[in-house]
Amino acid sequence: NNPEDMVADFFCNMIPNATNACSHRVEKGMEGSFHVGKSLNYDILAFRAYEDELLNHVNMTREEVSNAIRHRQEHDLNSSAIEFPLICLSSKEEEDLLGASLSYELKLQPDWYASSRGETEHRAKFSDAVQEHKFCSVNSTAVMLDSGWRDFFLSF
Repeated sequence: NNPEDMVADFFCNMIPNATNACSHRVEKGMEGSFHVGKSLNYDILAFRAYEDELLNHVNMTREEVSNAIRHRQEHDLNSSAIEFPLICLSSKEEEDLLGASLSYELKLQPDWYASSRGETEHRAKFSDAVQEHKFCSVNSTAVMLDSGWRDFFLSF
């Protein structure tokens, strides 16, 4: 197994009798895992625009609207998916999540956790994720109050 493929390791070494899932993941490898870190912010905004009835006059799928939002944000506004108003975890929620994450790592990967890199690396990666706003999502209410975005949705 590829040591970088934690899903294969999980299926093959952690779940008893998951031989089919293990074999499939080992055969496919990391293929199909490219969406793991994809932001859902564009989809959240597309859904919110439908909810707010800003798109009643168009016949577009959520995916098409999401792609249009992505294009406006990334190309027209030269911004990223995390450069919207965001709602993030509080410091207390971050601490609780880190504690739960460390607890699960200890249960699922005790040897790794006990290694010289285990907990230290886990904490460092968690901190990186916080800095990269991985535990945040778009504040769709704030975006929908922005006249530029409302005009954008009404212009379809």
